[in-house]
Amino acid sequence: MFLRISLNLRFDSSKTKQFNTVKKLLNRKDVEYVINATDNDREGELIAFLIFLLAKNKKPVKRILVNEWTPEDITRGIKNLKDEDEMRNLQAAGYTRLITDWLIGINFTSVATLKYGNGKLLNIGRVILPTVKLVYDRDMEILNFVPKTYYEIEGHFKAEAGEYKGKYVKGKESKFDTLEDANKIIASITSETGKILDKKVTMSKEYAPKLLV
Repeated sequence: MFLRISLNLRFDSSKTKQFNTVKKLLNRKDVEYVINATDNDREGELIAFLIFLLAKNKKPVKRILVNEWTPEDITRGIKNLKDEDEMRNLQAAGYTRLITDWLIGINFTSVATLKYGNGKLLNIGRVILPTVKLVYDRDMEILNFVPKTYYEIEGHFKAEAGEYKGKYVKGKESKFDTLEDANKIIASITSETGKILDKKVTMSKEYAPKLLV
């Protein structure tokens, strides 16, 4: 049985003065519509949505979308305001996150702590739970790993431009289960003349290895 089953929204009492100021401005008769200028993401959209909800705003809401707060970007954003309906999906995503954290995070954490915590807080959440499960699954793969011997063929080739090494690949497979199978391939191509059928050159970045933790 969950300890909490309803979500009651209210603002921090220390922010009462600021909230009342916003509410008063929203209700001004000379204000035709409101521009939402919170962060351009799910959480920014949610913050504005909750403020308008608690303030019981009845005015139309427009959305300004900017990448940076420069005069040029702000001017461009004001000239291209979005209707609130265009932001409904982002609002729904933020509100869903809020409800999910409430239902899973608060309820499950309370129940799990009381039943299994042994006096310690046992955190359960929509992010921590699947993340810990991924770590657990990986640990189980390592513990249950059974090493298997396989063989690969690496050839050394000579050409007019110089020498190079290459790995034998058939289709997408390059590994042999037995040394005998690998030796059969080696015997069939040793001292043979080859022909380059295809050449691909790609640019790639090689990053430094991650620091040890």
